[in-house]
Amino acid sequence: MLMMNDWHPDVLEFITVKQNMGLITNANLSVCISNDFMKAVKEDLEWEFKFPDTTDPEYDEIWDGNMEKWVELGKPVRVYKTIRARDMWHTIIESAWKSAEPGVVFMEYYNQMSNSWYFNPIICTNPCGKVA
Repeated sequence: MLMMNDWHPDVLEFITVKQNMGLITNANLSVCISNDFMKAVKEDLEWEFKFPDTTDPEYDEIWDGNMEKWVELGKPVRVYKTIRARDMWHTIIESAWKSAEPGVVFMEYYNQMSNSWYFNPIICTNPCGKVA
């Protein structure tokens, strides 16, 4: 199971990679969809592809994959590209129609509904475990 967050700079390539036979095999792909992304889709807003600034002296020590935590610490973020959120949503839909992938996982919602959110957040799921 391979998963990528909706804000990751490589997510557009990740969404469509299964349309090219043989590039990734024997793996299920899903995009981790945030509440903010769905709000941007609904309101037809822009969406940023971003990643922590890896030149930050504490990057290797602090970065754990949690963008919200990184930003709350006041750490720098580099924006790589901005597009309409609906364009990305339509790309997900079209790719799922063409290649049956990616799936979507409403990871932020999963954690809001989980009784372990405060000590052990959910960061991924097993293949076919994305129905919620």
